[in-house]
Amino acid sequence: MNKTTKTYVLAYLFFSILGYLLYFHIRGYGFTYLDDASLIIDTSKSIVRDPYSIIRLFTQNHLSALQPQIFYRPIFAASFMINSIFSTDNLTGYYFTNIALHVAASCLVYSLLIKLKYNNHTSLLLTTLYVVHPMLTQAVAWLPGRSDTLVAVFSIASFIAFIKFIDTVKRRYYFTHLLSLALALFSKENSLCLVIICFLYRRLIMKRRLFSSEERSLAIGWLIILTLWFMLRNTALTNPLKITVYEMVRFLAANLIVIVQYIGRIFFPFNLSVWPTIQDSRWIPGAWAMIILIILLSISKGKRLNYCLFGAAWFILFLLPALVRPSIGVSAVFSNTRAYLSMAGLLIILAETDMVKYANIKKWPHAVLISLVLIFYSLIAYEHSCDFRNGSAFWTNARRTAPHSWIDPARVKE
Repeated sequence: MNKTTKTYVLAYLFFSILGYLLYFHIRGYGFTYLDDASLIIDTSKSIVRDPYSIIRLFTQNHLSALQPQIFYRPIFAASFMINSIFSTDNLTGYYFTNIALHVAASCLVYSLLIKLKYNNHTSLLLTTLYVVHPMLTQAVAWLPGRSDTLVAVFSIASFIAFIKFIDTVKRRYYFTHLLSLALALFSKENSLCLVIICFLYRRLIMKRRLFSSEERSLAIGWLIILTLWFMLRNTALTNPLKITVYEMVRFLAANLIVIVQYIGRIFFPFNLSVWPTIQDSRWIPGAWAMIILIILLSISKGKRLNYCLFGAAWFILFLLPALVRPSIGVSAVFSNTRAYLSMAGLLIILAETDMVKYANIKKWPHAVLISLVLIFYSLIAYEHSCDFRNGSAFWTNARRTAPHSWIDPARVKE
């Protein structure tokens, strides 16, 4: 085993242990009664009635009760069907799968930072922050949150394969990129933005001309994958939501403040809500966080503007699909899980600051400060995860932190 491989293995082992230690307690959690109970019961019944129903997920909508139909996520539904085969009596297997996906996504974030030429210390520090960050807790402790961990795993894997293909022009990376892209698309819709991210990487980071031979071959592959996805999606959604370009622009304009709110929750993850609405989420912490980040970048001598712009594009683009939807007004809900994949973009920006770049755990003042921050975030994440232990805890948090929620917690069973 060479030194590079050993470094990767030790890092992956560290993230795995840390992730399971932080979230091991959720194995005994029950239903929150927000989507999870109906989703798991329906998928379990389907696989019992017909073992081949897992294949038909690609041509039949598993959320047909939701009208008009918005979501097409067969890989997401298939993961619950597979869980139901091995976890017939309790939800332990479901929760362990959520933890495993979070660990896998974290390992891929580390690989992404290394692939973007950040040193091991910076990549290790930022990925550790990703593992324990309270904003990402809902994606682990709430069973339907796995749609965001799934799309993160496949999207980041696809992007890493894309970089390797551009660097080496080897076929195995080309097909790995396309296969991972397809799996990401069948997991959640925001992975459509991955194609734009790949274009931006070539222009902003590599500064290569457009329409090269590699790009033409990629464009053909993207076209095939996207066409297949659109065809299967149109087949599965018999009553799809119809939305005009004007409405999309109107929804986006009304929901833009959510980006600032997400940034605020990432930098100041206190009093997190399981059901955050626009009116109940403050924008001031986000504004302060943006000011602090701008100051940190402005005083950083070694920053690379193209990497900062790429990180910002990653953060915003993967959030945009959540903003362009018919959910506006004070009661519009924007779950913390939607920032799961986007947060990797903020890590890229942070990696360009001298504060992070020159942090050295071998120096005791740095080690103490870093340890305190990570322990503090871990404690918040642990406490927030308890809000998902059952329906009573979930809706008690929703009633306290989001009084403008449109669902009445009193109607939910424990």
